[in-house]
Amino acid sequence: MYPYRCDESLGKLENREVARMANAVRKVLRKALASLDLPSTSSDVPEAHQRRADEHVVTIVLDRGVKSIAAVHAVMLERCAYNAFDVGEPVEKLRSWVEVSRPPVMISSAAVLKRLGLTDTASSLGDFPRMVLDVDLALKKAEDKKGNMLTCTAKHDPEDLDRLAYLIFTSGSTGKPKAVMIRHKSALNVVRIWGKYVGLCSQDRFAQVASMSWDVHVIEVYGTMAARATSVTCPDMIKKSGPDMQLWLKNREITGMSVVPSHLRTMSGGGADVSRTSGLPHLRILDVGGEALGADVVSTWAPGRRLFNSYGPSEISVVCTGAYVNPGDVITIGAQLPTYKCYILDPETLDLKPDGERGVLFVGGIGLARGYLEEEEKTKAKFIELPDIGRVYNTGDLALRDEFGRIHYHGRVDWQVKVRGIRIELEALEQAIMELSTVKHCEDRAERVFKRFSTKS
Repeated sequence: MYPYRCDESLGKLENREVARMANAVRKVLRKALASLDLPSTSSDVPEAHQRRADEHVVTIVLDRGVKSIAAVHAVMLERCAYNAFDVGEPVEKLRSWVEVSRPPVMISSAAVLKRLGLTDTASSLGDFPRMVLDVDLALKKAEDKKGNMLTCTAKHDPEDLDRLAYLIFTSGSTGKPKAVMIRHKSALNVVRIWGKYVGLCSQDRFAQVASMSWDVHVIEVYGTMAARATSVTCPDMIKKSGPDMQLWLKNREITGMSVVPSHLRTMSGGGADVSRTSGLPHLRILDVGGEALGADVVSTWAPGRRLFNSYGPSEISVVCTGAYVNPGDVITIGAQLPTYKCYILDPETLDLKPDGERGVLFVGGIGLARGYLEEEEKTKAKFIELPDIGRVYNTGDLALRDEFGRIHYHGRVDWQVKVRGIRIELEALEQAIMELSTVKHCEDRAERVFKRFSTKS
C-alpha cells in the first residue's frame, strides 16, 4: 500500500510504538525471506489471475491491535503482500486460505498458535507456510538489542504501484474461497479519498472494529492514519454486545466508526439512548455499509451526525460510491466517488441502461482488483473488458441511476447473501451441508434461505 514510502503520511509511521515494533518484525522477516532463497525480482507481467514471481504473501495470524498493525507495516516494507486471518474463525478456514495463497512465511505468536491448536503447523496446515515467525520473540529480541535496530529503509520500489498489497478472501460458489488481489495503487487510492468524504480530521478517534481479514480494516486503520487521526481497537468481546459496545464508545470518546446497519440496531435495541445529545455525545461520524441501510437506522442514528452510506465490494478496494443520509431522505448508495466509474448495464447485451432503468452495476477505475488468485475462469467471468468503457467488475448487484446521479440498490441477480456485511454464497452452504453424513439432499433456493433438507434414514 505505497502510502508506505518515506515521504507519505502513512510511511512516516507517526506512532513511534508501531514504528519500533514494525522494525523489530522486519528484521526477523528479512532474515526469514533471505533464508528461503525466494525470487527477489521479476520482469513478468502477470495475467489477471496470477501474481509475479517476486510477489510473496505473508499470512498474519494475530489478534487485532498494535501487533497485527505493526506486522502489516513490516510485511509491506519488505516488498511482500499480507493476508490477515481472523483468529476467531475456524482453523479449517485458515487451511483453505493457505492452500490458495501458499505463503512462504506466517507471522503469529506462541500464545495465538496454542489457542488455535496450531503448535505443529506442518501437520495442521501442510506444506505452507514454510516458516512461522513469533512476533513476541521478535519484539523481545529487539528490546534486548535497542542499539541495533533496523533503519526505516524500505526494500520496495515506491513507484511499483502495480505490486500486490494484500489478499482478501471472499466466499466462493463451490465452497472454495476466492482470493481477491489488491494492488498498492488501489489501496492507496481508497485511503486517500475515504477520509475526505466521511469528514475525518486529525482530532478524531476512529474505532477499529472490523476483522483484519475484512477489507474495511484498510480504511479503519490506514484511512485514519492518513488523516492523522487516532485508530482505537475495540476488543472482540465488547463489539459482540450492544450495551457493552455503547459503553465502550462513550468511555473512549470515540468520534467515528465504520459499521453495518444490523450492528447499529443491536446497540440501539431496547430503547437505549444512542443520541448525540446525551447517549453518545462524542460520536459524530458513522460510515455505514455492508448491508442495505434501513430508514429505522437513519432516524435513530443520523440526527446530529454525519451518516455516510457507502457501498463497495472487495473487488474494487473497499468503497466506490457513497452519500450522506438524513432522516426522511430517499436512501441510496450514493454517487460514484472520484477515481471510480459506475455503469448500469443490461445483463444480457451489456448495453448501457438509461437513467431510471434497472440493470446490473459494473464498476471500473483505479480501485479495481487485479483478479482472483489462481482462478482464471472466475476472473474472466467477473472482470471484463468492454468497448469504449475499459476493464470493469461485474458486481452482480441490481441497480438504477436516478436523474440526480444517485444509485439505487435493488438486490442481487444471483444467490449471494450478506450476513452482517459478510458475503455468503448459498451454493457453498449447500456443499458444506452435503458433507454431513446424515444429509442426502439440500436446497437453498427459495427466498434465499434454506428451503428444506432431508436426512438419510
